[in-house]
This record gives sequence, structure tokens and C-alpha cells, in this order.
Amino acid sequence: MRPIGTVLIVFGLAVGLYGFFMGTTVVSSDLGHVNNLGLMNDKQITLFIAGVLCIIGSIFLAAAHVSDSIQNTQTHQRPLYNRDVKPETTANAEQILLQKKYDKGEIPFEIYRSEWDRLRK
Repeated sequence: MRPIGTVLIVFGLAVGLYGFFMGTTVVSSDLGHVNNLGLMNDKQITLFIAGVLCIIGSIFLAAAHVSDSIQNTQTHQRPLYNRDVKPETTANAEQILLQKKYDKGEIPFEIYRSEWDRLRK
């Protein structure tokens, strides 16, 4: 999805530049350059299409980013250790707090494991 989104955005920007520099005047024999409503309409439609392409490309890029985030979250599961700790002693309460910090991602696994082993002794 990421390459499709990138291509759509680049193509939308190219179409937008083309539309931005489109001429909207015609040469009249006695009045010189005159604005042509048909050409102005073509320019407006071209710029509209360019905007839609950029928006769709942005949606594709955002969807790819969300998909990558979901996949990274699913593949990076934290191991579960001692979920059956009962808060009966101070050491058990510290273990629960340590487990909660680890579950939230506030501390890395190495520190979690060393502190867990310290509290179990």
C-alpha cells in the first residue's frame, strides 16, 4: 500500500502542477486575450482531480503506517511472568508494581528480570 500511496501523491502533485500552469485565455481578433470559461473549468477540474489523488495517496500511506504498527505490536509480544502473584506481602506488592511498569513498557526486559529475581529472594 505504501508504494501505491506514494505513486498517487507524486502523480497528484504532477497533475496539480500541470493544472496550475494551464492557460485559460484565448486570442480574440479584436479584443486580444480573453478568458475562456471552458478552459477555466478544465483547469478547475484538473486541480480538483489532483487534490483527490493526493488525498487518496495520503490515505493509502496512513493505512500502510497503521498496518505496520499493528503488525509490529502483534509480533513484539511481551512474555508473561508470574501472573498469579497475590498482594499479601510488601514484596508481592512490589512485584505487582514492577509487572505493571513492564506491561506498560516503562522498563526494559533486562531491568524487569533482574528486579524480579531480586524480589523473589
